[in-house]
Amino acid sequence: MSMMILLGALAASVALAAPEPGSTAAGLPVLDSPKAFRVERQRVDDRSVLLIDGDPLFCVLDATPDPAFLAAARQSGVNTLALDYYWRELEPRPGGTDWARLEQAIQDYGRCGFALIFLVNIHQPAWVAAECADEPRTRGSDGVYPNAPAVRRHFAEFLGRFLQHTAGYSNVLAYGLSAGGEADGDFHEVAGDISVWRQSPACLQDFRAFLKTRYATPADLQAAWGVEGDGVTFDNAVPPPPLGPPDAFWRDTRAGAHDWRAFIDRFWITSIEWQARLVRQAAPQKLTLVRLSWPVFQTFNPFLARGTADWLDLLQVKDAVPTWERATPAYLRSRAAMFHAATRGTPIVNFPEVDVGHNHGEATPDEIATFLPAVSEFAGGVWYYRGVRPAQWAGIAAAAPRVKEIMLRSRGNPADRVAVFYAERYANWIQNHTAYDNEDSLAGVVRALDAAGARFDIVSEDCLADLARYRTLIITAAPYLPREASDAIATFIARGGRVLAESDVASFDLAGRDLEASWKGQATLLAPGSMASIRPKEGSIVLDDQGRALLARIGEFPGP
Repeated sequence: MSMMILLGALAASVALAAPEPGSTAAGLPVLDSPKAFRVERQRVDDRSVLLIDGDPLFCVLDATPDPAFLAAARQSGVNTLALDYYWRELEPRPGGTDWARLEQAIQDYGRCGFALIFLVNIHQPAWVAAECADEPRTRGSDGVYPNAPAVRRHFAEFLGRFLQHTAGYSNVLAYGLSAGGEADGDFHEVAGDISVWRQSPACLQDFRAFLKTRYATPADLQAAWGVEGDGVTFDNAVPPPPLGPPDAFWRDTRAGAHDWRAFIDRFWITSIEWQARLVRQAAPQKLTLVRLSWPVFQTFNPFLARGTADWLDLLQVKDAVPTWERATPAYLRSRAAMFHAATRGTPIVNFPEVDVGHNHGEATPDEIATFLPAVSEFAGGVWYYRGVRPAQWAGIAAAAPRVKEIMLRSRGNPADRVAVFYAERYANWIQNHTAYDNEDSLAGVVRALDAAGARFDIVSEDCLADLARYRTLIITAAPYLPREASDAIATFIARGGRVLAESDVASFDLAGRDLEASWKGQATLLAPGSMASIRPKEGSIVLDDQGRALLARIGEFPGP
């Protein structure tokens, strides 16, 4: 379906209105005077911070209309609530949505002083999936590939009605849009997995259209794919199978596999941009949100967000503090910094989600007060996941003022920060997250820099021009690098920059050919695996003498 047809489904913009006077559920802590819900973005250095009536965005998920919950949330500094809706539940039959109940909830929350973020999930009702007989069903769901034409057509109509019934309220802040999953934009195929979407006619059509943007002719495609390209055309190309299973380590340098990974990298854009543009046309005063999963399960490239500012307002990493990462916030901070790099210098707000309890049960107030502020220097808003229990409000109340103060605080001159290189192509294309040496080495470096009090930023292959801002570069695990990235590092050193890396860095290009990076002779090199060896996880949470010495060496490298 063309974008013009989709846009035609939402021809009229929605007028903005405050919550209407009327009945409110009994006992709710209604404000004495209504809030304006004035929304603005404030630039703090290279970040965009979202303000609601001058107050930095602080959100919790899974709100309830319980008076005690709402009173505690407001007293603790929460100004925004996120509400999670599934299309299949809101429209179990065509047109069968209880809009009156939804609008009453919007008004009740608004009178209590809360802005709202709606997660409008594209999980299809059974009656929609039934129209897609040629589409395979997603595992664990009755849904199909979200870009199938019938899905797009019906969801465009549903989203239009959703906007007509919600966007007129001033306390509705944003719409989270997804490709399914846990309200995220991920392509659901992790290392070594084979998604049923590979057999989707709509997905194959999208993949083949993507190949046409990378190759001028079928002959070019065949030449790039080599042996696997024999007989391949733009009409019959299919994704190459993975080299190994999910539980084995392997590295993939095949051009066809890289084309598939590149397609997956930007799937979150192709599956959500059309939805966001519908919101833009019908309700231009409202914001759009995209949520992406942990980078360690990366089936996306967050750095591509730099090209989405005309339709995207908030970008979120769905992050967590699992048992194996509770020692320090280093992993959490490394991922928040990665998404900051994806939005750095743009109007897009980096809006990390932090699931403090995750797999180890209910988070303590002290854990909440520790981990939420840890991401704030990289953020323009913070989201606590998920529903808060009465005993946890003390942690939220302790975290909220610190989070807001840190978000509005300048981080100083970029030249005084350390640039930390994260090799996204190596992670996503070469080793496909069959090993986490790049994530672990990144966490080890962040641990060392945090211990030394050194500020840092992330850079990657998609923002190489940012290297000009810095004087010191630490390259995490990256034995494979694109040649243009190696050239950029050589230029960085030539203008006086200092580089710390491991000795196997830039050994090969993405095709597996020797890279011959002469700049390594001017870099300070550590043994392979050194950075990951000090990760704050499992056996290396408590460091031995050698680990402490390495921690100090990395932390001291940037100098005073």
